[in-house]
Amino acid sequence: MQPLTLEEIVLAIGGRPLSAEAPPPIRVASVGVDSRAVSSDQLFVALKGENFDGHDFVADALTAGAAAALVCRLDSVPESLRHDGRVIVVPDTLAALGQLARYYRRQIATTVIAVVGSNGKTTTKSMIHAVLSAQRQGKMAPRSFNNAIGVPLTLLSADPTDEYLVVEIGTNSPGEVASLARIAQPEIAVVVSLGQEHLEFFDDLEGVAAEELSILAHVSEGGLAVIHDDAVERARKIGAATLKRISFGLGESADLRATDVAMTAEGVTFRLNGRFDYLVPVIGPHNAVNALAAIAVGRRFAMEYEAIADGLRRMSPPPMRMEVRRQNGVTILNDAYNANPTSVRAALATLSAWPDGGRAVALLGDMHELGRHAEACHASVGKDAARSAARLIIAVGRFAESVAEGARSIAIGEQHIVAFATQKQAAAALPGLLRSGDVVLVKGSRASSMERLIESLCPAPKSKARSRRAESAAAASSRRGNSANVAPSAKKRAVTRRRAK
Repeated sequence: MQPLTLEEIVLAIGGRPLSAEAPPPIRVASVGVDSRAVSSDQLFVALKGENFDGHDFVADALTAGAAAALVCRLDSVPESLRHDGRVIVVPDTLAALGQLARYYRRQIATTVIAVVGSNGKTTTKSMIHAVLSAQRQGKMAPRSFNNAIGVPLTLLSADPTDEYLVVEIGTNSPGEVASLARIAQPEIAVVVSLGQEHLEFFDDLEGVAAEELSILAHVSEGGLAVIHDDAVERARKIGAATLKRISFGLGESADLRATDVAMTAEGVTFRLNGRFDYLVPVIGPHNAVNALAAIAVGRRFAMEYEAIADGLRRMSPPPMRMEVRRQNGVTILNDAYNANPTSVRAALATLSAWPDGGRAVALLGDMHELGRHAEACHASVGKDAARSAARLIIAVGRFAESVAEGARSIAIGEQHIVAFATQKQAAAALPGLLRSGDVVLVKGSRASSMERLIESLCPAPKSKARSRRAESAAAASSRRGNSANVAPSAKKRAVTRRRAK
């Protein structure tokens, strides 16, 4: 971060020093929200969260050596720390964090690339960083820093020497993308996909599209919009006339088109516009499309196609995004970071295309924030699972029975469908359901924490007699077209109201 004086920060956010005197001549070179990780040049911002209030740790942060603290609760500051000018008071610390990031954004020449969309933001962000870092200096947002805290902290982490900064912008309520885009002021916007996300708050796909595409109105003059070809028509009237637009996807009309998409043991391969061959070391045919967005950004930075290909080959997949793990003879496709109907379909397509030939197993958790569409969406995902290569479909959670009912409605004879109301029930049963050689897709919303079940994905040793009994029971269940009905009725379920951060 380019250092700012404390006085400059006070003016930028409209704050006031707690003491009557002017702010001391302190220079701030970092901003943080964790009192356990403060440094001598850091501004500690006291934020109130669901489980903790940063104001309870203001004294700890200042005592540990923080340069200054930003607060909105005066009672959080001990009398002994009120008079040295290091405490700045504002009405709302979260809003002030955004104001400070917006101010800082205008002080640096770094090119900001903002990635939005229903699915694939973090993976695409990692691809863009892998491409650009091959020839340029820059950063990307850590983990999934994509909300009103993460986006400002990402912007404030930029150094004056950074040529680019890849920001991820998420949403779960109308207006959030536009609000964060006003802070980020990107030169490049990447819209990776539009799908059935957060329907509890957006109601339908049109609402989702309007929210995600609102970023285009905040791209700087002469900037670039990289848009998935499914969203091109909706995006046509949004953004400045000077905005350059590049489409990408599988369709013939896309400016950047992927063909000959295939999965290998190394990742996904594809051909760009019939001319250039690419390999990305992350599984899933859908990731060929995400890679196209990274190629578009690389070309904006005047990179040659071969250099872009080298960068993509060095990409490190983010955790729990089609992460491959092998244990006890079972191959696990850990895609448990988050889920909505669109991303589950993409994950099932990856499972179906898996090249190793083991029995395909879909282990599916709840998808959150679907509101009144929840039961229908879970049933639809069950049908998608039944249409896929999965021979064993295991649904877990509040909506497990909806998934199972959807799968049963079109299941073919050899598919075995099981539903569990809780992860505890599923964990107890999984060793008896799995066998060596299985390929298991693990998928669910962040709040479902389906990764907890991975340690249970070990097939139990079986005697021949026990194996025959288990196979007979599974065959009988498949012939009946019924699941093991462990989950309660979906009719009376409560829907989680907030996004898992």
